[in-house]
Amino acid sequence: SVHWTVPALRFVHSFYDHAGFIVPLAERLRSSLAHFESESGGGADHVLFSFHSVPERQILRSDDLGVCSLGACCDAIRPPNPNCYRAHCFATARALAGRLALEPARWSVSFQSRLGRTPWLRPYTDHVLAELPERGVRRLVIVSPSFVADCLETLEELNMRGRESFLSAGGEHFHYVPCLNSDPTWVQGLPDILGLPTAPS
Repeated sequence: SVHWTVPALRFVHSFYDHAGFIVPLAERLRSSLAHFESESGGGADHVLFSFHSVPERQILRSDDLGVCSLGACCDAIRPPNPNCYRAHCFATARALAGRLALEPARWSVSFQSRLGRTPWLRPYTDHVLAELPERGVRRLVIVSPSFVADCLETLEELNMRGRESFLSAGGEHFHYVPCLNSDPTWVQGLPDILGLPTAPS
């Protein structure tokens, strides 16, 4: 008979506001903003934090207290919403914007990749990309903090289709910030997120 050796499993509840995640992503975004400015001859008008979406019903089902409004209740992490994905997304965006000293008018949150006819988290990224030029945004930087590694959803949906949507709506410059991938600071910080002892340097 075959005997399998199953390693111990370690589950991470969440790391949406963990310094090991926020710090390297903020530095990557800071570097991308500087690169964008040097390459395009001017700074970004707006930073869009685009998160992977989920159906609204999924968020409502996780609300044990029945207080979720899919609105201002996500403006902070409070006792009623510690497990709310939408609240986590806004907390991540606030943490990144805070580290970069972005003024509130210079950044926003949207949600990508919905399927079917059921309502998903809003605002929808594809709608926002088409609307931003109407609000005077010509130079856009977009980042997807939901993913720590680039994939079809980031490379094709955001960097290709999203770029086309923004530029065809009147935008002039579009810059996609790559995910952390194998960023050294991110990799070095993973043991802390996982609750593992760090190797001596």
